[in-house]
Amino acid sequence: MSSSIARYHQIADRELLVEFRDALNDQALTLEKQVVNLRRDPGDRESVGTLFRALHTIKGDASICRFELGVRITHPIESLLVRLREGKLLFSPLLAEAILLALDRLELAVEALLAGRSLESLRLEALIEGLDLL
Repeated sequence: MSSSIARYHQIADRELLVEFRDALNDQALTLEKQVVNLRRDPGDRESVGTLFRALHTIKGDASICRFELGVRITHPIESLLVRLREGKLLFSPLLAEAILLALDRLELAVEALLAGRSLESLRLEALIEGLDLL
């Protein structure tokens, strides 16, 4: 495992990570609902806006809670959603899967860290590299 991901095994403040998990749980349902809406109607501007705000909130909460991994996973998705809002990108099944995969891995990483488990099986380095390429 590379040193860039290995440092994520360190929890700077457990209480802040618990706060992030709770905030993530609050936003995850909104995010998933908007992805479903956009799969039905890829041009739904209201769903795009709500999806963007939910992801932006998750990224902001990760930053406030000093959870760098959360910021690192959400940032490339947020960049894609900016392009979607601007009409420079169309909503697609690939984008839907990238969003849901990132959310799933983020939730699993938080739970693993709180339980003292390894993050290695989550393949976060490959995920982050792939998201950056999108």
